[in-house]
Amino acid sequence: MLQRNKKNGSSLNSCLEKGPNLVELIPSILNRFRLGTFGVIADIKKAFLQISIDDKDRDYLRFLWFENGDPDKLKIYRHKRVVFGINASPFLLGATILYHLDNVPEHLQEVAKKLRTSMYVDNCVTSLDTIEEVESLY
Repeated sequence: MLQRNKKNGSSLNSCLEKGPNLVELIPSILNRFRLGTFGVIADIKKAFLQISIDDKDRDYLRFLWFENGDPDKLKIYRHKRVVFGINASPFLLGATILYHLDNVPEHLQEVAKKLRTSMYVDNCVTSLDTIEEVESLY
């Protein structure tokens, strides 16, 4: 039978490298938000769920489930998407966003440059001086 509460055990979060402290980005993003005439805030819908986990890495994101609450009927599942709440998730999302911003077509280079300095996890926080710049970013 599986032990449910093992004292001094390790959680998944305590075993993962979490990456840089993203909270340190907040003051500079908020300062840039105040620079322009028009503030722009956007959110990537279901950002973490849009990132697939490579099949070979899914074993690291397993979780156990008792079928019908019965501890003798243990099922093992593996996540296929980045899990919100794991300490490495914000880093994985940020790295994915930067990868895509670094690989945009030529005609989107200026927008990508603006987004690169405006992202905090799945949020874009920036400001622009003209309505034309806002429309171009949109």
